[in-house]
Amino acid sequence: MPLLQGLDTVTNRSRDVKATPEGALLISGIPAKRLIATAISAATATLTVVEYPSGSVIPISAATCDVTLPALASGLEYTFAMKGATSFTLTAPSACLMIDGQTTAKTAAVWSTTPLYLCVTVVCDGTNWIVTSMTTLPDPPG
Repeated sequence: MPLLQGLDTVTNRSRDVKATPEGALLISGIPAKRLIATAISAATATLTVVEYPSGSVIPISAATCDVTLPALASGLEYTFAMKGATSFTLTAPSACLMIDGQTTAKTAAVWSTTPLYLCVTVVCDGTNWIVTSMTTLPDPPG
């Protein structure tokens, strides 16, 4: 079942999100290539490919959250979006998490600040989980 059906519209600030009859998402008229997954609201979560397919954008609504990535499989990709969290820990299934071109893989990475407005994208190359993007967003107005 598509996230939105028909041509239902959800307005988020200045962006409209629409679904075509085929179930494709359009954001401000541009095709969305990723699935917006169910938000993680628990303090800990273990991702599974069944529950969170590759390409998912996963909102994090918990104040602090420790997410464990699934087993290594080439091509898996996830984006985590935090809004107002105070701490986000990304844990790999083994010492296979690479950040910023590091030569030594880690088991976990922690981002913390108050409040945390952050998007983190990780991609698996079959050997490591690689953090390919970290974007800190400004605090929202008001």
